[in-house]
Amino acid sequence: MATVIHSENLTKRFGEKLANDHINLDIRARDIYGLVGRNGSGKTTLIKQLMGSLKPTYGEIKLFDTSALDKARRRIGFASDTNFFAHLSGYENLYYQASIKGVKDRSRIDSLMKHWDLDPKDTKQYRKYSTGMKQKLALSAAMLSEPELLVLDEPINGLDPESIRHFRQTMLKLQETSGTTIFVSSHILSELAMMCTRFGILEKGQLIEELTQAELHTKAQSAIYLRTT
Repeated sequence: MATVIHSENLTKRFGEKLANDHINLDIRARDIYGLVGRNGSGKTTLIKQLMGSLKPTYGEIKLFDTSALDKARRRIGFASDTNFFAHLSGYENLYYQASIKGVKDRSRIDSLMKHWDLDPKDTKQYRKYSTGMKQKLALSAAMLSEPELLVLDEPINGLDPESIRHFRQTMLKLQETSGTTIFVSSHILSELAMMCTRFGILEKGQLIEELTQAELHTKAQSAIYLRTT
């Protein structure tokens, strides 16, 4: 499988604070890669570097086997709540994003909003959206251009249990039917365990372990140990 995300010794400092410490990633095509770590472990900092909104202090990034990152990022869908105008409705925000992404089929906006249980005709301003609605709009925006790679930072925050299940089913279907590679971060390992094919454990800015789904399930098994004379 081709490598979709590659980082070598990726490091980010904020003054004396080391947010990411020599992170080496190799995420392959069709992976659903779960980046797991508690809040403050450096997940968002890592994703911002991959997406180009933060410049690394040190290290190398390749996307789709190229260092031409601006061109490669056009093939990526990224969910972020900072991409929206507070005074526009959900549909208006997606219409704007479709325009700058070159998505000519505007019916895709309606279908994606309905898929995530949002009403395209709702004129409510984005600033009045609940946290869950904002997450669903961000997911719609990330999927607009049918990207080869989805990068999702804590996408299930604010979603109710039914919406989380729907999210999981959608990601699995995308990977299976479209071959989409998915890079998703969360602090909730139990949710990612039902979906991801590979996992990276981030702790205090360091990637301390990588596991396949089978390896994770083996490590997570309960056991009773008896010691006898």
